[in-house]
Amino acid sequence: MLGWTAADLLGRDIHSMIHHHHLDGRSYPEHDCPIYRSFRFEQVHRIEDEVFWRKDGKPIRVEYVSTPIYDQKVLAGAVVIFRDITERYENERRLREALAEVAALRDRLEQENAYLQETITSERAHHEIIGASDAVRQILTRIALVAPTEAPVTITGEPGSGKSLVATAIHTASRRSRRALIHLKCSAHAAEALEIELFGHIRSHAQGTQRDRPGKLELAHGGTLFLEDLAELPLDLQGRLLAALQAGEVVRLGDTRARPLDVRVVVAMPRPVEAEVAAGRCAPIWRCS
Repeated sequence: MLGWTAADLLGRDIHSMIHHHHLDGRSYPEHDCPIYRSFRFEQVHRIEDEVFWRKDGKPIRVEYVSTPIYDQKVLAGAVVIFRDITERYENERRLREALAEVAALRDRLEQENAYLQETITSERAHHEIIGASDAVRQILTRIALVAPTEAPVTITGEPGSGKSLVATAIHTASRRSRRALIHLKCSAHAAEALEIELFGHIRSHAQGTQRDRPGKLELAHGGTLFLEDLAELPLDLQGRLLAALQAGEVVRLGDTRARPLDVRVVVAMPRPVEAEVAAGRCAPIWRCS
């Protein structure tokens, strides 16, 4: 299993050949080695997870028993019986990752389902765009043009003009329609709460949060994120939002693990983008939408 021959090892310090370092690179002094203690202090040691080093320099994970041996009641050395557990360890690692992924997916689906149930009952969820005027036909033409693309979209119009209906129509006619349209009305939240709404958080006793919570970005993975009243989103959060979209990953507040992010963004505001940019309320990036 290790690739060494008897000729390679006879007369050599075995510890320095096969047991010299931990897997993380830390040196493994021989006086800390259970094998050394077996034949120096007459102790049996059972080790469930260490590494031995192959002749080619690669490690293998092993479990082993190190037992002192005697020659006519005189301590003569130690015998080590070991098993390669590399494959088993890797399978266990993959299982742990898969279970963690399933738990995260379950959590996300529960949150998404709760959000969609709330959306179904909201006033913006039960109307289609109705009308035959030139203006309405022009809007429908633009929706048909932009919906099949992956381009971000900016919708402008006075309050009550139907911006949410347009966003819903764009999502419904897009390739992302099988996933959720996640709506965040920026003007409905205090500035300090918008960060949590967007990015979510992990449970923290210090912050008084009892469970993990995905943000709107994470819930919109594979679908569309509709940001209404974008100009109410602080500029620093607009920058972080752009960085997350460009990196294709999102990190919950208090967490270090990045989660994949594939989101189309539709934003809405009552004033033209240029006016909001000139007023310093919107980042220039939205001009391209």
